[in-house]
Amino acid sequence: MLPNARPVIIATVGCIFCSFNSQALGESPQADGRTLLTQLKKRIDGLGSVSFSEELELNYASEVYFQKLQWNAFANFAEESNQAPKFQIEDEAVRCVHNGSEYFMVDKQEKTVEVESQKVASSIPSKYLVNSWFSLKHAIPQVLADDSFSIEVEHHPRPDPSEFTLRLWSPGKALTPNGRIENLKPEEKFVYTIRVQRFSGLPHEITRTRENGDCIKATFREINTKPKEPVESSWMYSDVLKQGFKIAEKAPVKNTLIKVGAVAPSFQVELFGAKAKKISSNELRGKTILLQFFICHCGGCIEGAGVINQFFNENRASDSIQILAVNPYDNEKVLSAFCKNQNVLYPIASNGKQMCSDFGIQSYPTIVLIGPDERVLYSGNLDINAIRQHMKN
Repeated sequence: MLPNARPVIIATVGCIFCSFNSQALGESPQADGRTLLTQLKKRIDGLGSVSFSEELELNYASEVYFQKLQWNAFANFAEESNQAPKFQIEDEAVRCVHNGSEYFMVDKQEKTVEVESQKVASSIPSKYLVNSWFSLKHAIPQVLADDSFSIEVEHHPRPDPSEFTLRLWSPGKALTPNGRIENLKPEEKFVYTIRVQRFSGLPHEITRTRENGDCIKATFREINTKPKEPVESSWMYSDVLKQGFKIAEKAPVKNTLIKVGAVAPSFQVELFGAKAKKISSNELRGKTILLQFFICHCGGCIEGAGVINQFFNENRASDSIQILAVNPYDNEKVLSAFCKNQNVLYPIASNGKQMCSDFGIQSYPTIVLIGPDERVLYSGNLDINAIRQHMKN
């Protein structure tokens, strides 16, 4: 699931630095994709400190959504903990630091610092990890061990022989921010295109493209594998406090995600596209209710629409099952584009912000399955197999 904040970086694949005193990686026309990926894994494993600037483009044409993010980064891949490397990332508004035991974010405008020392991994924004060098470090061995992955290499002809391109994909599979392979529907396809500099052995552009053309592209510039180390005090949030910043007051969490066995809160929400029509828990009493909480500009929500469509078709003839997607705040134009581009078949409730709060929704997409007795049977990720199993029990 993705946090409410927009997603995310891109998978970073580097080519191998092997000993470049002789031949740079990819120069041999006999080197196939799997060979280069194997070398790439060795290169990333041997990567220590590195600095770079990154430009991340989120281009979801099907959702009429485009966003460009930029930041400068320093990372030490030799010091990995809490499912992330040690890093400092900075843009005009914020500075984010993972020092190995804590993650903190400095808000330059508000002059505040948010600190997380307990659930560090889940606190790090996924945009800094998705399809990153770190992600690929953990994903490549799984890709190489999975015969369903196709891996192609394109050796660029002169006059631009300074790079080559790797492409990898497997129908129904994608790479997660922390470097795992995620199983999707068989008809879904994500192609990872990695443009690799031969002599640095590192990628300078990586693009993940979906079958509908939606893509995420990361461009890496000013790559330095022997950067100047940040001063020791910059890794400590206490140093920021000495500069007049204050610890940010965390907004109290009204609810955590509703638990299995709890009685579901009552609700009444507006149905999108049905003028002045509402739907309430009272009129659905006695039915099994599948609630999908989603936002439109969310990769997991976009991918999940097809899953919910299929589930809706499977249960269309049943009077005892109600499927309802709940959107907290997207406007009519954005919702209309989402419904059209994803061919949404199931009903959607708009203006569901209060309902999201009542059910303790923290991220999207989130599923809550309610039984005929109004108690929660399942709450969590969009795992359709788990949902089907809970409905059978």
